[in-house]
Amino acid sequence: MLVGFIYPFFEGIVWNGRFGIQNWLGDVFGAQFHDFAGSVVFYAFGGWVVLPAVLLLGARHGRYHRDGGIAAHPPSNIPFLALGAWVLAVGWFGFMMSAQTVDKISGLVAVNSLMAMVGGTLTA
Repeated sequence: MLVGFIYPFFEGIVWNGRFGIQNWLGDVFGAQFHDFAGSVVFYAFGGWVVLPAVLLLGARHGRYHRDGGIAAHPPSNIPFLALGAWVLAVGWFGFMMSAQTVDKISGLVAVNSLMAMVGGTLTA
C-alpha cells in the first residue's frame, strides 16, 4: 500500500505537478514547493511512516538498565565508522554537484551541509 499508492501519490504531487497542488501553491505563495534531494518526499515521508512502528517496537533490548540508565554500546570499529562518514560526505557533495550547472545549486546549500556535518561530528 505504501510503495504502490501512498508514496507515488505524494511524489506525483511534488515532483510531477499532479492534482494542481503545485500550481495552487504558486498562485497563493508566489512559488511552487521545491524538494531538493527528496528531503520531504522521500525522507520526511519515510520518517512519518516509520514513526508508529518505532513507537510500537520500543527501545532495543538491553539498551537501558532497570533503573532507566543508558547501557553504553561501544562502536565496534572506529576506522570503519570514520570511513563511512567520509564516504557519506563525499557522496553527498557528489550528489549536490550532479546538477551539472552552477545556477541550479547554491553554494549556500553546500556550506550548510558541511556545517551540519561538522556540528553533528562535534556534538557526537
